[in-house]
Amino acid sequence: DPSHVASRIRQAQDLDPDVLVIEDLRGAPAADAALDAALSGVLVVGSMHATDLRNAIDRLLAFGLSRPMLADGLFGLSHQKLDDASGASGPALAWSCLRMTASHRDALRSDRDAFDGLLTESVASRPTEARRTRPAA
Repeated sequence: DPSHVASRIRQAQDLDPDVLVIEDLRGAPAADAALDAALSGVLVVGSMHATDLRNAIDRLLAFGLSRPMLADGLFGLSHQKLDDASGASGPALAWSCLRMTASHRDALRSDRDAFDGLLTESVASRPTEARRTRPAA
């Protein structure tokens, strides 16, 4: 229940943590509470289901978070996906990471197209893929 997660995040803030780890940001109340914690100086590490980095931002915005507040509170994004179609060599882990810079923050504040262009450029310059082999039987 997203509102239960939100109340737990707010309770945790009363303990003055340096870091909060949130298993799944599934709804607007949880995302809003996590952003409030981040804006108050807490490092918030959270997970959510998304198809890529852009989709993660879109989902956060769809929860009703404002672009300026998200730009101020977001430190970075990471996305990983296991691609099982790689065959006998085992599944491939496709991973992308974005550390928010001043340019990213400005673009996220201003409009979607500016941020999308910068995001595409940033991720394309640092693609990462790792292969994991299946254990021998």
